[in-house]
Amino acid sequence: MKKRTYVVILGLVIGILLIITLLQIMVDIEAMKKLTITIEDVQITNRGLFSCDVLVTINFTNPSPRDVSVETAVCDVSIADRYLNTYHLSHLSFPSNSSQEQVMSLTLFYINIPRVVLEGFQNRNFDIDITGEAQVYVLCGLFTIPAPFSLTSTYS
Repeated sequence: MKKRTYVVILGLVIGILLIITLLQIMVDIEAMKKLTITIEDVQITNRGLFSCDVLVTINFTNPSPRDVSVETAVCDVSIADRYLNTYHLSHLSFPSNSSQEQVMSLTLFYINIPRVVLEGFQNRNFDIDITGEAQVYVLCGLFTIPAPFSLTSTYS
């Protein structure tokens, strides 16, 4: 009889722990889904004879009451539908109910840029696309889950 009582109590404890764990993961995923990412500004700087720098300001807004932490994010940057570069971000933290900016600096060598992109630079009119995937921490940083994202903005 005692053995059966211990098994039932152990089963209840394990069940409660599993439910709490699943609820924590669901809350973390919901906070991640509420995180909004927008391109705030695009600037072309340091125009030289062979290259220029493109500074892309990205705004991260976390409206949820839970912090969101990102282990890594890898994104591909395209201008005028032409792939230009891959950019890596790591160890980002977005506190609850906050907003912060991150500046991506890309050095573009003219020899590697298609003519249509150069024309967009000259005319000051082009679309910039950023697509990628972030690895977001869940369950107090014990695990990461993938979170794909896609951003588009017009520079004019």
